[in-house]
Amino acid sequence: MVDMGLDKFFPTVVGHAVNKNKNKNFKKIVNKCHFIKKNYPNGGGAWEQKNNYTSCDTYNIVKDKEFKLINDFVNDAVKTYCIQNKINYNKIDQYPRQGWINIFNEGDNLEYHIHANSIISAVYFLQIPDNSACLKFKSPINDMLQPQCTELTIDNCSVGLYKPTEGKVVVFRSHVEHMVETHKTNKDRITLAYNFYPA
Repeated sequence: MVDMGLDKFFPTVVGHAVNKNKNKNFKKIVNKCHFIKKNYPNGGGAWEQKNNYTSCDTYNIVKDKEFKLINDFVNDAVKTYCIQNKINYNKIDQYPRQGWINIFNEGDNLEYHIHANSIISAVYFLQIPDNSACLKFKSPINDMLQPQCTELTIDNCSVGLYKPTEGKVVVFRSHVEHMVETHKTNKDRITLAYNFYPA
């Protein structure tokens, strides 16, 4: 066997962190999400699959003080992501400009999409019942003929799955395609999503 080195060019880096204060005001925030759903129209007008609720473009949680603790945590997570990936944090928003809620009922899903015109995006898992739908990322590499792998690893797979847990935030570059699998339980799956734009 040849002695070979492997260099990783063009990696797709996804960050994740857990909010140690995830239980603080938990019920209040969940109730606020249901209030928003009841009182504000469903957003995301360009979606082909329109079965889950989103307040994208109809209610910005960044401007709501009740979400401040979570918004601050997400902002800190994005700053850490930038520092660890040598991204100039001073060249993007110092606080998310846009944030919204997503509520998935049984049978809901969300198609593959990107977050256009932003640099970094984040998803915070607020209420996650058992067997909740996973967040799935697609490789940005368009492989015409994918080789058969003897074992799937993080280095050779074409999709990446994140099993959601309450209080976890996932941070990623906004151009990375992602989707939500079909939610199969009758308790709401609630997430908060954020976009960070150029400063």
